[in-house]
Amino acid sequence: MKMTRTGTLLLLAALAATTACPAENRFFFSAENVLSESTANTVTVLCDNDEVALGFSFSIRYNPVALEVTALTNEGTEAAGADYFSGRIDRENGSIGYGCVYDTGGIFDEKRLAAGTGQRIGIISFNSLLAEASEQTLQFQDIAFPPNIRVPVRNVLTDGDGRSIVPALEDGRVTIITAAPEITGITDGSGEAGQVFQVSGLHFGQPGLAVTVCGAEAGFSLRADGETIDVTAPGCEGDGCVAVVVTTARGSTEVSDGFCYVPPEPGEIFLRGDADSDLSVELTDAILVLNYLFLAGRAPACIDSADIDDNSAVDLSDAIYVLNYLFLGGRLPPAPFPGCGEDSSADELTCESYPDCP
Repeated sequence: MKMTRTGTLLLLAALAATTACPAENRFFFSAENVLSESTANTVTVLCDNDEVALGFSFSIRYNPVALEVTALTNEGTEAAGADYFSGRIDRENGSIGYGCVYDTGGIFDEKRLAAGTGQRIGIISFNSLLAEASEQTLQFQDIAFPPNIRVPVRNVLTDGDGRSIVPALEDGRVTIITAAPEITGITDGSGEAGQVFQVSGLHFGQPGLAVTVCGAEAGFSLRADGETIDVTAPGCEGDGCVAVVVTTARGSTEVSDGFCYVPPEPGEIFLRGDADSDLSVELTDAILVLNYLFLAGRAPACIDSADIDDNSAVDLSDAIYVLNYLFLGGRLPPAPFPGCGEDSSADELTCESYPDCP
């Protein structure tokens, strides 16, 4: 027949004379980092013991404003096979008291805590309640629980002779982090609108991820590593360096000069139809094109200006286009015409040299 919870705790608390604490015995906690306002976190109660233990008890104080303890279990620990593992969680006052007896029949031939280090003797499940970053302490203290307010739950190991061993007691730390995003670097952070650049940092893989550049929402994709964002620079009025802001549901981070817009290279300035580069459109321009095409004459110094019909090629139709314009009232050449300017249509024609336009 199993002992009652109160009876077992009293038994553990009243075990025979307490011996001095060898340095090899201690109770301590795993170090944990958890997110602010997060759930389903755990911290492990650990034990070093230099000899076999038939049972143990521990009591812990914590801050109930910062941590909400939801459960304490021995599942998956070195106490999982014990006959008795039970106790109390006082959520209002922030205290935990648990006891473990490996064999309530008193035999202990097979059920016992072998000597070892870093042995798990309990797993505390908790929620993080605070919105801001902080460091919370877990302390082993002898704590009394109603109705047995005169008999505190002690932090002890019971050795093979039934003696209570008081282990060294080390405070634990639970570090609460906000996990706000943090930019650590920007690569390829200059160019024109449409340039893809990389933002490196921490805590990007959170809900609500968004990136703005020059105050405008930017297209992006988060890489599998969760630490790199490929960002496409949106359009921006003007040139110069502008802010890059990464935002998640947990906050935002900014680099004020994160992306620098570079003005596009100016195109060549020329007058369309001026194949001989004399700053006018005349019969000589048509003749130069014909000689270039059919008599191996000199090439126009600005091939783009000889593309008079702006079809991205220089051929017979360009010479005819000029002649029709000059003598038959044909259509005006496309821009840049009748004054010098940049070619507004993209092509692969070059303009190696052209005189300065007035």
